[in-house]
Amino acid sequence: MNLLFVTHYGELYGANKSLLDQCEGLIRAGINVFVLAPLGNDFEQLAMQKGIELIGFNNFSKYTVTTILKPTIKTKIKEILKKVLCRISVGRNSKKIAKIIKKNDIDIVHTNCSVILEGAVAAKKAKVPHVLHIRECLEPAYNSKYSCPRFAKKMLYDSSKSIITISNTVKNYISPMVDNKSKIKVIYDAVELETDKDLLTSLNEKKVFVSTGVISRQKGFHDAIDAFAKMSIDAQEQAELWIVGGYDENDSYYQELLQKTDQYKLTEKVKFLGFRNDIGNIIKNAYCGLTCSYMEGLGRTTIEYMLSGKPVIGSNSGATVEILHNNETGLIYEYGNTDELAIKMEYLIKNSCIAQKFGQAGREYAEYEFSKERYTNLLLKVYEELLEKKDK
Repeated sequence: MNLLFVTHYGELYGANKSLLDQCEGLIRAGINVFVLAPLGNDFEQLAMQKGIELIGFNNFSKYTVTTILKPTIKTKIKEILKKVLCRISVGRNSKKIAKIIKKNDIDIVHTNCSVILEGAVAAKKAKVPHVLHIRECLEPAYNSKYSCPRFAKKMLYDSSKSIITISNTVKNYISPMVDNKSKIKVIYDAVELETDKDLLTSLNEKKVFVSTGVISRQKGFHDAIDAFAKMSIDAQEQAELWIVGGYDENDSYYQELLQKTDQYKLTEKVKFLGFRNDIGNIIKNAYCGLTCSYMEGLGRTTIEYMLSGKPVIGSNSGATVEILHNNETGLIYEYGNTDELAIKMEYLIKNSCIAQKFGQAGREYAEYEFSKERYTNLLLKVYEELLEKKDK
């Protein structure tokens, strides 16, 4: 079986980390895996280290999705222009990809997220089955929509032979757009937490709360800072908050976080560590993981906390409540309620035995539920069913 994955970006965030995990498991199972992706980035370097065959493609359309803005004459004109540019650029790109599919005798095309159309259109042109992997809830989580909604529905949701969602939350979100709902399969991502003894972060005597992910408002880092500031002075003295994720120093949201930290006089307590390749070791030296996101599609970082044996405090938004079991592997709080979050953070500071119990239970659950072996077997079943239908 020759399988082509399609991804449109080169940073090592959740979707691409999961893609690498998928490729490794499938290669071990004897599948010939190709990945169509932009080159010259961190993803390329790590993929090459893992022996994954890459096909460079740096021209994915920038017009497939657009930010939802207040309707004005100006925004309506921009939307019309994006719709035209989307159709033109996707059509041009998909012709090139269809040639790649035929050249490499690809049996199945698997697009790694729902914000690009090229993989689905190219698969249709090349007459091979297309699998759509949906990892996000576009509108509620990212305030985004398709520039060409009818075209996107036809090519992504209608023409895809199988649709994989990473959680029931994502499945429920996309279901209204899918006519044949039997195509939808929920498969949780596989997650492995890698550590490197040579990169170990120095041990910290403080009880460190860690929150990881790309620095964006959807991830709720502002709530984590507000909650830390609302804890008692005694609790603050015992703790620190580490925010780990890539950011642009000129980004308005990042500047907002810095201003909050300065306003609360917490510059010695709240640390911004930036993007880190040794995330496993960062988490290893933390005390508790925080998932403050709004409408998280699954929550790879939540799973990473669990795999490291850390308790998790997570919001009741999105798929976090699917994988975080309240009072078993951690604690759930009402999204946006920073008073409640502060109380639960302080509770775990004062009850280390309970925190340890949650962490152990979380590790046992995550090691089974999100194992590569289990994940690979589920993917293989999807592919084999598609090829059987194709042969009939």
